[in-house]
Amino acid sequence: MGKKTEVGYVDIELERMITANIALDFVGIVLTLIPIAYLLSGRRYRQRLNLYFLGVSVSNIFMITGDLFDWFLPNPVGRWEKNLLLSGSALFYVASAFVLYFFSRYITAYMQLEGKAKQICHLSVAAVCAVQIFFAVISPFTGSFFYVTGDGYQRGPLFLISQLFPLFCI
Repeated sequence: MGKKTEVGYVDIELERMITANIALDFVGIVLTLIPIAYLLSGRRYRQRLNLYFLGVSVSNIFMITGDLFDWFLPNPVGRWEKNLLLSGSALFYVASAFVLYFFSRYITAYMQLEGKAKQICHLSVAAVCAVQIFFAVISPFTGSFFYVTGDGYQRGPLFLISQLFPLFCI
């Protein structure tokens, strides 16, 4: 039996990590489908809180789907693979903005916020989400939040700022 090189060991560990993350993403989708099925049965989505939670759940499935592109295409070779990874990454960021939006609506409804506090929260979260969606949509062309090379998904120069957006709502 031959001796394993460090590079071979790293490759095996990377393959295991990719496989584990793909499996976790699929489990996440299945687990998210459970509350969606519950909310859709008996028309429970008609209640405001349930409707917002449904929005979070559906957006979460799209976010996980976008994440799967990164795991399935860790080193895109052809132009179509790079475009697919760019599209999946854009989907991830757009969907994550909707997760934040619907979650904030859920929280404000749950806390029964009224008046100016509710309005400020809704407007600030909507503004942050709109900025994130804008950059997610233009990033495949500008590389602002992310870009793709032969080494896969890469964070763009505005990535850190995008992660700080939700803090402006606090």
